Amino acid sequence: MSSQYEASHVNGQQVVATQDLSDIINEPSLDEKRLMKMIDSSSDVFAIFSNTLEITYISSSIRNVLGYRLSDLRFSMWDIVHADDVESLQEKMREVHQLSETYVSIDVRMKHQNGEWCHCSITFRQLSDEPGMVIATLRDVTDIKRVQNLMVHQSYYDYITGLPNRKKFVEDLQLMVHRVKETNVNMAVMRLDIDHFKKINDTLGHMIGDKLLKALTHRLRAAVSNDIYFYRLSGDEFSFILIDYTHATFVLETADKITESFKSSFEIDEFNLFVTASIGISLYPDDGQDSDTLFKNAGMALSRTKESNKNTYNFYTASLNTQSYKRFFLSNDFRNAMQKNQFVLYYQPRVDGRNGRIVGAEALIRWEHEEWGLVSPDDFISIAEENGLITPLGEWVLRTACFKLKEWLDKGLHVRLSVNFSIHQFLHSDIVDTVKRIVQETKVDVNFLEIEITESSLLPSGLVVYHAVKELRAMGIQVLFDDFGTGYSSLSWLNQLELDGLKIDKSFIQKISDNSTTLEIVRSIIKLAHGLNLSVIAEGVESSHEWDLLREEQCDEIQGYLFSRPLPADQFDQLLINEVMKVTEVSNYNDQVNRRQYFRVTPNYPIIATMTVSSIRGRLLHIGYSEVLIHDIGAGGLSFISNLRFASISEVVLRFKVCVVNRYVDCDGKIVWSNELAGGIFQYGIQFIMSESSREHLIQDLNELTIQLKIKKDKIGEMKFFTENIETFFTSYM
Repeated sequence: MSSQYEASHVNGQQVVATQDLSDIINEPSLDEKRLMKMIDSSSDVFAIFSNTLEITYISSSIRNVLGYRLSDLRFSMWDIVHADDVESLQEKMREVHQLSETYVSIDVRMKHQNGEWCHCSITFRQLSDEPGMVIATLRDVTDIKRVQNLMVHQSYYDYITGLPNRKKFVEDLQLMVHRVKETNVNMAVMRLDIDHFKKINDTLGHMIGDKLLKALTHRLRAAVSNDIYFYRLSGDEFSFILIDYTHATFVLETADKITESFKSSFEIDEFNLFVTASIGISLYPDDGQDSDTLFKNAGMALSRTKESNKNTYNFYTASLNTQSYKRFFLSNDFRNAMQKNQFVLYYQPRVDGRNGRIVGAEALIRWEHEEWGLVSPDDFISIAEENGLITPLGEWVLRTACFKLKEWLDKGLHVRLSVNFSIHQFLHSDIVDTVKRIVQETKVDVNFLEIEITESSLLPSGLVVYHAVKELRAMGIQVLFDDFGTGYSSLSWLNQLELDGLKIDKSFIQKISDNSTTLEIVRSIIKLAHGLNLSVIAEGVESSHEWDLLREEQCDEIQGYLFSRPLPADQFDQLLINEVMKVTEVSNYNDQVNRRQYFRVTPNYPIIATMTVSSIRGRLLHIGYSEVLIHDIGAGGLSFISNLRFASISEVVLRFKVCVVNRYVDCDGKIVWSNELAGGIFQYGIQFIMSESSREHLIQDLNELTIQLKIKKDKIGEMKFFTENIETFFTSYM
């Protein structure tokens, strides 16, 4: 028994299937009518192809899948296959003709009767007992494809902004680096960070933050050209990849357009928000020839932007100096530092202004970094704030300080201990409950505990701080106004807050010896504070003359290097036993008296030179130079002055570029000693690492320099000397 069914074939002519279907399907147990009914009602389409790729049979279930009636198929089946898929489909069919009893599958796009494109999965198989005959099943997988595409999109795109995400960025950057290596075209990587975005989320909520992200994404899309790749990497970080541009000015123009787009505010609901962005840029191949290096160096340039002027950009290149490199790696290492317990507290004594007897101390946090040594809070507090870790760090400081204070009091050492509080501690946690909890935990006597707040913590949230201060004082804790005189509204806050004392900023104290105006200001501050029944602590006292002047003005307490630098807990314990401090004058720089194999040349004024970190623990670095002052130099080494703090370990190798008369000399060396000077600057001793031939050349240059210095020439070759106070070199000059 046989049956005939309508079909269509490649040439657009109607084809009739004459084969017995029970023979084709090889199912003798099924009667033909039942089989046909099953096939026609199926959600799959069944078809038969000849060895010439002509369709000799197609089931009427095509109506269920693609909407066509068999009577409608008066055209070639290939007409409804997407043009881009025809060739690959024909190739698959030729492939299956060469294979017996093997399934071959392919996904193609086919046009539905309503005009929409459907994704269809077709599986072919050549029958072994019917040479040249290929049976096929076709299934609509549009919904499956849609889900798959959605999953891929969610995997590679940010759901808030719709931008490609970090995963897509990493893959794209790797492909683009490979492309530029082959085609030798230009490429730049930009990393953009929204300044203080976390503060917006924390104060206004994440819904406002998300709306802001969408708004600035829309504005940035409009600002840059369409051929620039744009990504959102994380919460407040974006990236751009610029490729195949003709001139480097295109990168500059793009960066300018981006920064310009942030100059107008964003209207988000009822808020009018002004935000800025910092940008770091690396260029291929100068700043890296692989994706990881380009991304890292763009990040280092970004760090440099954030630590200087925001809403601007910096290129990596040679302008990225040692300070920027240090900040970049401190940022990366900070979270691990919390986990590794690398933070410690140092204590600086406060003494009675009349007799120098210890009456209190300030707890100061330090970071014992594996490579950079003892890191000052000036280098990492802003990092803690940016990473949202300032609150747990502040709690650790308070808890550690309270345990130490309890230990002193139990030993009969009755001194007050002050702890600094950040604005973030007031905004991001219930500070009063936190203090109460830690006080109960440590069982410390709160009458000996002091909290220091700065004017900067008052400006954005004065009301919050006002209530917190009131509750802390009600507990018996004293509150001090730190860095008094450096802000614009210090007097206003004195009128609003109930305080116990104030600390005069060291910028005033360091000028009272040679500036009558500054002395008069300090005198007025002390008189004002006493009139308000506030105690006065002078910070940054470094000479006996400064102490004498402050004592005459009846300043209550003195704090500074004249009495002691900040000390680790065990050394400070010994100071408390002695009670009265010994006075140590602080000099502008220290001469280290060592037995040296080679002579040293010490000019009347320090030499301006440049320095970079060549390697740390054997890891070679490629970063820019920072300016330093050379105090003295010889064939065996030199001593230099810098505002950078280095660990005094042999694993740090520094490279110096210094002009000696008329020749620029490159010298590598290791730190062999260090000394902290006044004003947050440091002096280091360097032992050179150089060949004997290089040393002989240097000796000749130094002999010439010695002669030139003796005849007191105003100008010695191309050398530059700094003739002012060395502290000003690292502020105004740089």
